[in-house]
Amino acid sequence: MSKRLKDVTDLPAFLRERREELDLSQTQLAKRVGLDYPNFISHLEIGRSKFPLAQWRLYAQALEIDPGEFLLLLLGLRFPDMVGFLALKAKRPKA
Repeated sequence: MSKRLKDVTDLPAFLRERREELDLSQTQLAKRVGLDYPNFISHLEIGRSKFPLAQWRLYAQALEIDPGEFLLLLLGLRFPDMVGFLALKAKRPKA
């Protein structure tokens, strides 16, 4: 995972900053992910709505982020214990 994504602790702020880095309006990002109105993007960026995990790949593509890294970020923020467990399990040598 890139250092930048690894350091993210505030998903709403990250989503807003990434959208702005790409010089996209909320309306443009909404269209990229198949939404008719930007309201949901606004709600994500202020933390009013939870990120729709089922649509992680669409958002990764729209925000031009590696999909695997983005999924790890999302899961790590929502389920830190589970991701930590899986990381430890992956590091152990197989018997």
